[in-house]
Amino acid sequence: MKRMAIILLLFALTACAAADQSEEAQKIVQQLHQDMINQDWQHAIGLYDKDFLAEHPPQLWQAKLSGLTKRFGKLTKVVPVFMQKDPRLRGDFYMYGFRLEFARGRVEETLTVFKGVRSDRMVISGHVFKHKGKIL
Repeated sequence: MKRMAIILLLFALTACAAADQSEEAQKIVQQLHQDMINQDWQHAIGLYDKDFLAEHPPQLWQAKLSGLTKRFGKLTKVVPVFMQKDPRLRGDFYMYGFRLEFARGRVEETLTVFKGVRSDRMVISGHVFKHKGKIL
């Protein structure tokens, strides 16, 4: 009986920690969108995982982000479409879908935020933009 109580307590503590991480993931996403509105590309790049930036060099990714506003105008509205948590052994993945409304068009966005079990920092580990079904 004592062992069962300890197990239930551990599950409860894990659930509380997961809720806090979900809020942290949302803050990362909100900060990225604010950086996009403010066109603060340097700060935005700092939100990404080093592995992501190894595949998408910072200068090229910054050009992709700034290219959105050059092509579509100022980001005016961010509309949430979905959110999904995917807990794994390595850590927790939080997937988000948004519709980004710019002055001259709309873009679909999918973001993945990752918190590793051995990491004290939450980072963006995946990011895709689509316009009319085509990846930008």
